[in-house]
Amino acid sequence: MMEDRGGSFGLPFRRRGVVLAAGHTERFNPAVVAALPLVSNPRFIEVHRLGTFPERSLDIDVIFDLMIHDLDLLLTSVKSEVVSIEAIGVNVLTPKTDIANVRLRFESGCIANVTASRISRDKIRKVRFFQPASYLSIDYAAQEAEIYRLVAHNGRPQIEGYCSETSVAAGDSVNLYISTNPVSRFTIEIYRMGYYQGKGGTLKKSIGPLQGKVQVNADPDPKTNFVECKWDASYQLVIPPDWLSGVYLCKLTTLPDHFQSYIIFIVKDKRKVDFLFQCSDLTWQCYNRWPYWHSMYDEGHNPWINTNGAKVSFDRPYALYVNELPSGFNPLSNGSGEFLLWEYPLCFWMEKEGYDVSYISDLDTHADSTELFRAKGYLSVGHDEYWTYDMFNNVIRARDKGVNLLFLSGNAVNGTEWLAPSTDNRPNRTTGRLPERLFSNEQELLGASSYGVGYGSFICRAPDHWIFANTGMKENDSIPNLVGWEYHGRPAGHQRDLVVLAETKPDPLSFGAKNPQNYISTIYTAAKGNFVFNAGTCWWVQPLARTPAYPHPMKLKDSIDFSKPDPRVQQMTRNLLNRVLEE
Repeated sequence: MMEDRGGSFGLPFRRRGVVLAAGHTERFNPAVVAALPLVSNPRFIEVHRLGTFPERSLDIDVIFDLMIHDLDLLLTSVKSEVVSIEAIGVNVLTPKTDIANVRLRFESGCIANVTASRISRDKIRKVRFFQPASYLSIDYAAQEAEIYRLVAHNGRPQIEGYCSETSVAAGDSVNLYISTNPVSRFTIEIYRMGYYQGKGGTLKKSIGPLQGKVQVNADPDPKTNFVECKWDASYQLVIPPDWLSGVYLCKLTTLPDHFQSYIIFIVKDKRKVDFLFQCSDLTWQCYNRWPYWHSMYDEGHNPWINTNGAKVSFDRPYALYVNELPSGFNPLSNGSGEFLLWEYPLCFWMEKEGYDVSYISDLDTHADSTELFRAKGYLSVGHDEYWTYDMFNNVIRARDKGVNLLFLSGNAVNGTEWLAPSTDNRPNRTTGRLPERLFSNEQELLGASSYGVGYGSFICRAPDHWIFANTGMKENDSIPNLVGWEYHGRPAGHQRDLVVLAETKPDPLSFGAKNPQNYISTIYTAAKGNFVFNAGTCWWVQPLARTPAYPHPMKLKDSIDFSKPDPRVQQMTRNLLNRVLEE
C-alpha cells in the first residue's frame, strides 16, 4: 500500500474506502496474461530486468526498484514453495545495491535465476520458462510472448478438434468433436476475434473441464486420400442470441499440461450491413494436410501429386501447421485454418476503425444466391484461391445488383471446385477439383488474371485516382514487398473504364514461369455505378495492423517485416471502404 506521507494525498481514497496500491503492474501486462496460463511445469526460469541509470528511486536498492516485479511473477507462476535462496549484490554508482543476482530453488525442483541491474546500457525486460514440452519467452517491454512446443512424432498436437458446421447463426447448434492423446481432461474457451482495445479477441464462453478420449480415425481412401472423421461429439454448443457475427476460435487446453489448439467457426447473421467479410475457408480446407498428407495436393500419401484425384472433407481438424506454402515457411496456425495468418489483420483493423461488418464462409456465398445483396460492400480477403461456379455466379449477381466488390486478396477465383454432402448427408462437407481445374474468365470479374507465386513491389501508376487520396503517393512511388506470395496480373479485363492502379514485373523466381505476366492492381465501375477493386496480392491486408498473432511472412527464404503498419495501405483501404459508404 502506498504510504500517505504528506497526510493529504491518500485522504480522498480513505474517504471512499479505496486501497491504493503501487507496483506489480506486470501482472496485467498482456503478454503475461496470455502466456502465464501455459506455465505448468517449469524446470528452469531465467529473468533479466536491466535498465539504464535512473534519476529516481535511488533511496532503495535494485531489489525493491526492479527485481520485485519478477519475484512477484515467480511466486505467482511456480506453484511450489521456495526452499532456498542464494543472492549476491554490489553497489556501483550509489550506496545501495545497483546489480543483484538471485537463485531461487523451489520444492518442485524448479530453479529460477534472476538478474536485475539499473546501470545497464540497454533496457531489457525478459523472462524465459523452460518446461519439458515447451519453451515460453515473455518480453515485458514489447508486450510480446513467444511459445514453442515439442510436437509429437506424428506431427499432431496432444489435443485437436473440428466442428460440425463452418458457419452458424444465433440459435443454431454446432457440435464440437475433440480428441486428446494421451487421454486427459480439457477445457474449451470460446473467443470472438476482433480488435477489443488491442487484445485481439474477447472471451465469450468457458466450458469444462471435460473428460477427453482418443478418437478413432477412419482409414483414408487409397485412391482419393479422402479422410472423413466420425468422432463422438464432445460438446454441443447452442449459439446465444447476443453473439455478434464474427470469427470464433475455440481454444482447447489439456489439463494439467496445458497443450493447446483451436477449432474455428463463423457466426453469421441476416441483417442489412455495410460490409460482408468472406473467409476463404474453402481454400483453407484444400490446403489442409491433416492428419499427414491429405490435402487436395496429395494422393495416396504422396505429397504434391497435383492432379484432379484428391477429395477432402471438412469433417476433420485443421493441421497444426499450414501447408508448406511456396513462400518457403510453415506458419503455425494451431488448428485455426489460415484465418490468423491472412484474414485476421483486416478483421482486427476494420473493427478498430469502427466499420460495420458481418462475416460469412465461402460456403455461404456458394449456397445462397441472394446472401450478398444485403451488403453495400463484399470483401474477398487474403488467400482466396478456390471457388465453386455457384460462388462465381452469385458474386457476379451481387455486382450487377449494385454491391461493391473489394478483392483484398491474391490468386483469387483461380481453382474450380465442386461441393458435395458428407457421408451422413450434411450439405457441402466434401470438396475436390473439377476437371477443367481453372477458371478461364476470372478477369471479367476481378479485372485481372489470377496467378500463383509471384513477389514484387506495389508501384503507383495512376496517382490522380481517388484511391491514392491523402496517401502522398506519386507516379512510380513504390510500396516494397506488398505483392506476394501469389498475385493477379495481365491480361486485364475488358471493362470499358478499367484503370490500372499499380503495375510491376514480379521478381525472378528459381521455379515457375521464367517470364511471368506483370502484376497489376485494377479498379472498374460496374453497371449500377458501384465499383470492383482488385488488390491482386495475398498480402494487401498484412500492413494494415499488427495483430497479437502476427506472423512474419517470408519471400522464399527472406523474411518480410509487416510488423509496422503502412499508413499508405491503411489510407488506400480507408478510401475504398469510405467510398462504399458514400454509394
